[in-house]
Amino acid sequence: MPQETQTARTGGRIAGAKAILGIKPYRRTVPLHIRMEYQRVKLVGRALNVGSDEDPCNLAKDFGAINLDVEYHKNVHVVADGKRLPFRDKSFDTVIMGDSIEHDRDPGAMIRDAARVARQRVVITVPMDTREDAEHYGHRSGMVITANVLLGWTIAAGLETLELFHVPYWAHDPATGYVLQGHCYLGRPS
Repeated sequence: MPQETQTARTGGRIAGAKAILGIKPYRRTVPLHIRMEYQRVKLVGRALNVGSDEDPCNLAKDFGAINLDVEYHKNVHVVADGKRLPFRDKSFDTVIMGDSIEHDRDPGAMIRDAARVARQRVVITVPMDTREDAEHYGHRSGMVITANVLLGWTIAAGLETLELFHVPYWAHDPATGYVLQGHCYLGRPS
């Protein structure tokens, strides 16, 4: 199938999924990265962006989020381990973990500490890659994170699940090669 046709087909399906979710685009590229937009739509109040890297979602610039990563990058405000967040309990209205937990050997510990510092919401997005993709991209957990695995970690962390959305494989972006499939999770600390 020609690449233009594949991109248009994929873009149309993403637009349909976005309409159902009520997610509005913040970029004019097709297809749009649903997991990245999910983080922006679900952010409320004072926010901590755990595993921010260079903040590809512009959460700091657009929403005033505090960016935290295990190593310094452009736009990182705090350098710290996501399993030992240097903040008091319930310090942030929203804690966002956008495509970051899969890079740690103990994602459950990261979710537990996010639940500790969150007042209202914990937003988690994870790619659902193959084991080969996980090794290639440096996902230290060494596993494919399924919805059931993610739910197990969030329940163990004491989060009440408000929403879990699966972004299916057709959300793959042939132009960039990004695997857009994965899971979007919204939970509330109990």
